Amino acid sequence: EASNVNAVEEMTAILSLSRQFELSVKMMRTAEDNASAMARVLQIS
Repeated sequence: EASNVNAVEEMTAILSLSRQFELSVKMMRTAEDNASAMARVLQIS
């Protein structure tokens, strides 16, 4: 029996989702770094 799944399309989708996840994690880290920097600035002021 033939599968209804196209392996190439699914692999492409997985890679795309992986990149999106990595960018989301990077964005969250940047936001956390910015929040920490702002907290330091406010403590100095």
